Amino acid sequence: MVLLSMLERYKMKKLLLVFFLLFNISYADFTKEFGYETNYKEAIKKAKKQKKDIVLVLISDYCPWCDKLKEEVLGTEYTEEIVDKHYISLMLNSSQDKYPEKFDTRYVPTIHFVSYKDESIIESVVGFNANYRFYEIIEEKEEKKD
Repeated sequence: MVLLSMLERYKMKKLLLVFFLLFNISYADFTKEFGYETNYKEAIKKAKKQKKDIVLVLISDYCPWCDKLKEEVLGTEYTEEIVDKHYISLMLNSSQDKYPEKFDTRYVPTIHFVSYKDESIIESVVGFNANYRFYEIIEEKEEKKD
């Protein structure tokens, strides 16, 4: 009985490890697939060179709402097209990256719109349920630029 219990715990630990590794790969795959920068300093250099503001997405491996945001909002062709046109996209994962101090937060997902000129926060969207505001902001930018 004790041996069975130990075996079950071992299997559960292995299963959890595989689960966490898949999420790490998922973050890397997502950023690569959709062209998100994963280094703040590099994104700032790129933004200044191209004179584009930054969409900074803060996520965590242990956040189901972050996965939902990636899948249902950021991972759509519509969002990708507008964001690529007007912004440098940057995604930082608190499980793997250290957030720059001024952007550090306990709440994920959080999306900051950051000025390329002075690195100030133009506006922030906190949580998945506020995704309508994310769309409003990027659509306003689309209307102004066209």
